[in-house]
Amino acid sequence: MAPKRAAKPAKAPRKRAKVGAILSGISRAGPADMDMGSMVPGQSALSASLKISSIFDDDEGEDIMCVTTPAVVPTISVPTAPAVAPTISVPTAPAVPPIATGALIPPIATGTLIPSSNAVSVGSFCHFCCDLSGPPFQHECINCGAIMCEQFLPRSSGCIYLDTVEVGKEAFLCPVCSRTGEGKDAPLRYAFIGFGWRKKVKMAWPMAIINVSLESMKDDYLATTVRLDAENHYRSFPNNLWVSTLHMRGAAHLSESKKLAPGVEFIQRNIHAGFPPNVFVVIDTHSDEFTGMLQHTGGHSGGTSTSIKEIMTAYLGQEFRSAMQAASVAARSDESIRKTVNGNDVWCDLTARARGGWKGLFMVSCGPAIRVSHHFDEVKGVVQNNDVDFVVAFGGSGTLPSMISNTVRSFISEIGVFGRSDVWPALCEMLASSNDILDYTTVVVMYADTVKGQRVVECRQISKDIPGVRAFG
Repeated sequence: MAPKRAAKPAKAPRKRAKVGAILSGISRAGPADMDMGSMVPGQSALSASLKISSIFDDDEGEDIMCVTTPAVVPTISVPTAPAVAPTISVPTAPAVPPIATGALIPPIATGTLIPSSNAVSVGSFCHFCCDLSGPPFQHECINCGAIMCEQFLPRSSGCIYLDTVEVGKEAFLCPVCSRTGEGKDAPLRYAFIGFGWRKKVKMAWPMAIINVSLESMKDDYLATTVRLDAENHYRSFPNNLWVSTLHMRGAAHLSESKKLAPGVEFIQRNIHAGFPPNVFVVIDTHSDEFTGMLQHTGGHSGGTSTSIKEIMTAYLGQEFRSAMQAASVAARSDESIRKTVNGNDVWCDLTARARGGWKGLFMVSCGPAIRVSHHFDEVKGVVQNNDVDFVVAFGGSGTLPSMISNTVRSFISEIGVFGRSDVWPALCEMLASSNDILDYTTVVVMYADTVKGQRVVECRQISKDIPGVRAFG
């Protein structure tokens, strides 16, 4: 007789799937209301006929009617010449005892540039591969001041093969100086296995990032990716990075601006230590399709909008903006000079004058925030008045964070981590290596330059021209 089969256990009833959706972004803002919601009473200078009301106090709001003028797209120059990297110099820092590190990690130099009770370490990175290094696996060129790293274990990372350096520190030359000076045809006195070439120097210079996002956008995708990328660069020096995210909504500017109090202390502490921080502000919101103004309340279907100047005034607050200016003044007034061991000029400037005190604004908006004449003038005024040193914006009708986030966070790293102070060449070089964003939008940059002792604002747009398919003016 065949054995009886065991009864199968009853299956649990399956849950029915529910219809859902993932909001990945909004292509552009809706028409919204024409109530611009001025955030700073008495400071509005709009050229359209709009209703202005203060968000500070309903009793203080006044309706202001302005003369209506047609919106005109500003003319933006597009240079065609390739960017050329400027000649810069590298100072040498005094050696400091290394800190304790974990297994398989070489000792890390954590010296400060000046003595201070609030010591700040900006790290010592290889000028060829940008890896963190320190004595005894670090060598400095006596001619140009370039720093090179050596392997600390067989087959580990490093530009110089382990235990192959045949000269002392008083005679060490980097590959560039070895091949351009006397004895350039002689063999190198070490085994160079690196693939990098000295172009820029990485430093964990103190940096503050403030993300200001419209609350109704909810996901904070851009703010999150910017923060994570910065934390990756500063993972060995977390105390040198300060990041805050503010959310714009009705009557929230006072409570949100109070969140920046630790940022003010961060800036002041680093100025006192001799390392004035770089400060970057990222505005992520919609812009009105008729006026170009930035939305600060409401959602996709409607809300109030105002100028970039008023958003910065209301949400950053006077104390934080004053700290930004103090950092800039401290950096630009630095007069320190560094020389190599041989007394030559170093190849890249690592002083506070070149590395610190930069103020940048990234304006990410769905809509024509940079293409409508009166708001274009508002943005230009932010640079002219020295509120920021440069503004990066986008000229497309739609700006999804996933499409432009790589450009935003990469440019923050170029200025804040790698010390690029030449805004236009740095932007051109960055987009030349990764120009996919130009299939989607154009990139507009405004920056201040000094010509014959006067501050001049340059505005340029970079785009991709495909004849017969797409051509941006």
